[in-house]
Amino acid sequence: MFNYDESRVVLRFGRLTTQRVEARGKDRSNAPITRNKTVALLLTINSANRTVFFSVYVLKGTYNEEESTNVSSALEKAPPARRRECPRFFCWTETGYLNADTFGNGMGLFAEEWGVRNPGREALLFGDQLGSQKKVETIESALLKGVFLFLIAANSSHINQPLDEVPSASYKKWSVGDLEQATFESMVTGTLARDLLLGAVFTAERRVFTPDNIQGTFRRCALWPFNPVAMTRRCGEATGILAHSGILHEEATVAASEVIRASAERTSAAAARPSKGKATMRHNILHSPVDLLAQHAA
Repeated sequence: MFNYDESRVVLRFGRLTTQRVEARGKDRSNAPITRNKTVALLLTINSANRTVFFSVYVLKGTYNEEESTNVSSALEKAPPARRRECPRFFCWTETGYLNADTFGNGMGLFAEEWGVRNPGREALLFGDQLGSQKKVETIESALLKGVFLFLIAANSSHINQPLDEVPSASYKKWSVGDLEQATFESMVTGTLARDLLLGAVFTAERRVFTPDNIQGTFRRCALWPFNPVAMTRRCGEATGILAHSGILHEEATVAASEVIRASAERTSAAAARPSKGKATMRHNILHSPVDLLAQHAA
């Protein structure tokens, strides 16, 4: 049993104040500071037996009419941390995001690698409702090789998907500081920024996706070992639909859920009212100019 998920790593310059600007005539490229910049998208497949099966880094490349292009990167093979290191792959897309073709190629590699390691056995893969993962040809090709792709119900991946829990949250947390440090080193030393940023992302991945974290997320999400009672309780807590059963923890959760729901209703009501002197317009409704003036005055 596996869970696959994509996590986008964004470089934010909230705490970085140094800015280095150089003339165009110099060979070394400028290093302007932007607010947000996507470094890479990580597609990782983790198994319920505490291991990372393989990872794919999706990078952004500029393409013309041809299917191939030159990219400025000096990728080196990283030394394995364990005797059996999981395979890692790189790919480039025009947007830097995962698309249907990239995901299909990744599932083809997974099915091939799975067939070599475990001939004759079937694999169950759980993912979210991303559009690029719903291509019929990809699902059919994987099914013929004994790989079953299941889609978790929409708007519930934060409840039932293991990789949406500790791994992804910790991965983004650890990568923030490493990315800022890598950016600073790139500006000071003139080293290719992409290589340093990918190194920081790779280090964060190895630090977070440990056997204990992977096993703990599958257990807490009640996906493996499958626990319908625990999964039902988690869904109830996430949606605020709970029953008063006399248990102190559940009673407190119910009370907190009611307060949060009431706050959300007040926020929605406040959002519908005009603010900052602008009238609130609703779609497909005829408005009287007099009503608009009254809203503006209010």
